[in-house]
Amino acid sequence: MPALYKIDKKRRLVLTCGFGSFSLGDARAHEERLLDDPDFDSSLSEIADFTCVTEFAIGESELQKLAKNTTFSTHSRRALIVPNYVAAALRAINQSATNSEGQSNFRIFRNFTMAVDWVLLKREPAHEKKTAATSKA
Repeated sequence: MPALYKIDKKRRLVLTCGFGSFSLGDARAHEERLLDDPDFDSSLSEIADFTCVTEFAIGESELQKLAKNTTFSTHSRRALIVPNYVAAALRAINQSATNSEGQSNFRIFRNFTMAVDWVLLKREPAHEKKTAATSKA
């Protein structure tokens, strides 16, 4: 069981922590545990910290399928915190996890603070604000 979670009802948030070697089976087992938890509600948001994962034993196509899962609502914000060496490989997930309005509610972060700001405070990361501002000009 290389993933643990806690549901924070007050903040409407699932906090997930992954560790060790993490496989597709581990991801599916985590989803099943959430769905079986009476406190889980698909409209909750999620912050998943995988900085303690030593090996991601999941292929890119499998990651894309996981990003499109139906465990969470398409309007729930889901932040994945990963080490630098994994972040670049996960960009495809971000592109494939979009809601019905074409907005991505799944983001990849390298630190907890930025993930919390985006999920709970609904703030865009500084690098994205710059990009949005320059594209309007």
